[in-house]
Amino acid sequence: MTVLHEAQEQLPAHARSALYTIGAQLRALASEINRLEAQILAWHRTDAASRRLATIPGIGPITASAIAAAVPDDAMFRSGRQFAACLVSRRARKAPAARNGLVALASKVTAICDGCSSWARRQ
Repeated sequence: MTVLHEAQEQLPAHARSALYTIGAQLRALASEINRLEAQILAWHRTDAASRRLATIPGIGPITASAIAAAVPDDAMFRSGRQFAACLVSRRARKAPAARNGLVALASKVTAICDGCSSWARRQ
């Protein structure tokens, strides 16, 4: 701790001030993230679809809540693959610069959807 304090004293006052401001912003951001996460988890506990989705291996409460909120009626899709294609095409429209990562995203979403489909058949 002494080394850190000594290193801090070697920084110019303006740099210390800027770093202190950045640190305060990071602490505020962490606090806001915790607050939002608590809200999402509270909603997740009250939503049956979100709770069912969270029983799928690899799907946690945050992802389950996002899917349940984004897809209010699962009858819109004939299969998990159609759902995956919809997610990937929606992302491609929103972020054209991110198309390079869409192949990896598509394979991950397809794997999740295959898991969803097999889980749904067992229910």
